[in-house]
Order: sequence, then C-alpha cells, then structure tokens
Amino acid sequence: MAGKAAYGQGAEVANDLLRSGKALEKMRQIIEIQGGDPTVKADDIVPGDYRFVVRAPQDGYVIELNNSALVTLARLAGSPYDHGAGLEIHAKKGVRVRKGDPIFTIYADREWRLERTIEVGRTLMPVLVEGMVLERVPPERWV
Repeated sequence: MAGKAAYGQGAEVANDLLRSGKALEKMRQIIEIQGGDPTVKADDIVPGDYRFVVRAPQDGYVIELNNSALVTLARLAGSPYDHGAGLEIHAKKGVRVRKGDPIFTIYADREWRLERTIEVGRTLMPVLVEGMVLERVPPERWV
C-alpha cells in the first residue's frame, strides 16, 4: 500500500521492524516531536475513569474494523488532549467472537465525552461481526 515492501512481503517487513526495535525507536521519535515523553511505557498510561465496553452483538467473526470510525471515536472521547482518553482494541479483524465478547473499550476522562462518543458510535458502526467465514483467502490469491 505504501510501497515499502514487495507484494506479499509486507508482514515480513513489519515483523522485522518490530523485532529489530526500529518501530519502537520511530514511535518514540514521534512521541517526542508531539511534545510527549519518549520514555513512556505502556504501564505508565492510566486509562480514563469513564469507560464503555463495545461487545459482539452475536457469535461470529470480526469482519470489519473501520479505522476512520475508530479514530473519530477516540477523538470524541478526548484523545489526544485528555491523556486518559482513547480506545483499547480487544478483537482484531478475522477473530472469532461469541455474543457478548469485548471487541473494544472506549476510555474518557469526562462522563459527557463518553456519553457523546457512545451516541456517535451507534451511528458510525465501527465494527462488523458476521456469522461465518466461508473461506480465508490468502493475499496471493487476490490477484
């Protein structure tokens, strides 16, 4: 998609960047440029006091996670300005879920922000869960 890897090699390139530490180094640079603490660790991040868990409406597979809708929800919750605001994804695309399983959690520092985010989230439909996957088609067969 971005031309950084040959067709079919993207996952391998991404895994190499993660294993080598280059991805972490780049993330720390971005955090510092944006005025944050580049030495922050995941355990240092405290989620907001208000939270809402979005759960699977039925048994099935996560067919779609709409990134644009998820970014909108994170911003409505207060991210990046409210440091406790954001989303935690529990189920990735293609994962089997049962009715009631958590798909993602919305965190906010203010109750009104969470309520507004939930309201908008119901119209955006950021996640699609369907009953079955007939076949998983490997990327090389998409040509």
